[in-house]
Formats: sequence, C-alpha cells, structure tokens
Amino acid sequence: MKQTRLAVLCLSTLVAASAQAITIVANPTSNNGGSSGWAIFFDLTAAASPVSMTGLSTANSALANVAFTVEVFVRTGTALGTSLAVGPGSSAAGWTSLGTAPATQGATNSGISLPIDIPDIAVPAGQTVGVAVKFTGAGPRYFNSAYQTFSDANLSLVTGDSRTVPFTPTGSYFAPRCLVGSISYDLGGNSVSGTVTLNNTVVAPTGEPITVTFYNGSTLVDTQNTTLNASGQYTVATSASGILTVKIDSTHFLRKSAGIQTISGAISGVNAMLSNGDVDNSDEVDAADIDAVIAAFGNTGANISADVDNSLEVDAADIDIVISNFGSTSD
Repeated sequence: MKQTRLAVLCLSTLVAASAQAITIVANPTSNNGGSSGWAIFFDLTAAASPVSMTGLSTANSALANVAFTVEVFVRTGTALGTSLAVGPGSSAAGWTSLGTAPATQGATNSGISLPIDIPDIAVPAGQTVGVAVKFTGAGPRYFNSAYQTFSDANLSLVTGDSRTVPFTPTGSYFAPRCLVGSISYDLGGNSVSGTVTLNNTVVAPTGEPITVTFYNGSTLVDTQNTTLNASGQYTVATSASGILTVKIDSTHFLRKSAGIQTISGAISGVNAMLSNGDVDNSDEVDAADIDAVIAAFGNTGANISADVDNSLEVDAADIDIVISNFGSTSD
C-alpha cells in the first residue's frame, strides 16, 4: 500500500499526525485574492522517489458550501517568474491541461475548500514540475508573502504566483502569492510520458485530449486522460505497474498501441502515431465516417468531430482523409 503524505503550504505550525501522514498547518486566513478565471502557480520537486500529487485544498472567494471548479495545468520545469510579459505563466507554450475537477467551499465564506480530488500530477524523481490551478466560479485567495519552500524527505513545494489572465502576457501578474491550503500526494507512484503524432492535421496539437490505457493481456487495468502540448508531448501518472501494453487514443483518431512497457517509476519515450478519420469513434474508418463528414460538410467552428484535420471547417480535405484511411482499425 502506498504511503500518503499531506503537505499544507504557507507554514505556521507543524502538527503531529499519524505515522503515514505529515501535516504542515497553513495560515488560518488569506489576506488577498482574485476573481474567477485567475490562476495560481507553484512548483513541485521530487527527491529520490517519484511522487504523484493527488489532491489539494485551497483558499477561494466562494461562499460557504458553494461549488466551483479548478483546472489543473502542468509543465516540465518551474512555473514561477518573472514578469507579466515574460516567464512560464505568460504563454501556453509547454503547458498541458490535465483536466478539471469539481470543488466545494468549506464552511466559511472566502475560506479554504474541502479536499479536491484533482487529476494526478506525476513528478518524476529528481525533477521539478510546475503547476497552475485555474479557478472557475470562484477566485483564488492567498497570502501575500515572499516565495517560500516547504519540504520533507520526498517532496519540495515552492509557492507562488498569481495571474489574472493565465498563459498570456496580458492582465496582471502578482508575485509572490502564497497558496493557502494543502496538497496531498502518494509516494512511489509511476508515470508514463512520450510524444503522440496526430496524422493529417493542419494545426499544432496543443490541448488535444488523449486517453492512455494500460492492459494486462486483454484486461484493462488503468485509464488516464490528459492533453497534449504544442509538441505533442504528454505525461500521465498511473496506479498501474508491471509488464503492460500501453494504448493511446484521441478524438476522431484510431487507438494505437505504444507497445509492451515495463511500468515502474518514470517511464519516458512511450510514443504513438495515430491514424485519423474515425469520426464516430467506432474503432474503424468506414462508410459511416464518410457519411458523417458529408452530413457536416460546410460547417465551421471548433470542436466539430467531422473536422478531422482541425482546420475549423468541414470540407473536401476531411473527406479525403477519411477515404485515405478507409478500412483502418484500432489496435
């Protein structure tokens, strides 16, 4: 059974906990905050063993017991610094969205949330992962302080920045801003990373959702969802371990096996090239997919499944792609 540690940022008092948990008490109240759409930034660095961050609680502007959501983004290397127009938080480059998580405020207006089960964040041994948490339906609240580092034998946490319009050089940038709340993590988690090539597309794969599945023979043992960055790279944490087959899938692409992998610690180079044209996600490019493109022909805009080349228009190029991959099936 994995040991779980709980680390709370913005150090005040160390409280003894159970043998399997460490708790660092946060400042009891925040002294500043923002609005819905703002994001906070901090860094995680694992020591000798990989770590998977699995949850957090965070101060926010919601009324007591009111629901909101957070979206979790990660990048390799620091998330912090250096100004509004410069630094990791000023651009979407290098960032990957792991998805959103439902959250609920605690019993106090503008207090600290209940624990939030976030998409797992894989932190390989000896590496730093930058984290951004974007709020919707409430704004972040934090404590104005100098950058602070909190660490135990397994994990170092550095906090933090805030941006009103994250991943752009616009809006306002505030640093430092210390996260009021907590993060939870599992020690010794596994992670898988690699590059996914999306065939027959005309734009960078930034934000393209993928599903990574792990099989022991024909038995599905874990499923993880994430998105690609501009270079097609991804990282997922997984509870799976052992000699497993890894498969990768994406919207209107056929699922592809990335081969048999020994899942233990941080595994890199798990790559896949996905064939396009499976509009109806039936695991085969067939007449139904051609019919779907024809039915949507001429439609424009984002997130149209029949727009298989992601050109924001369903046109002859999409029909050509489906025809060129006709008869192909998922692994």
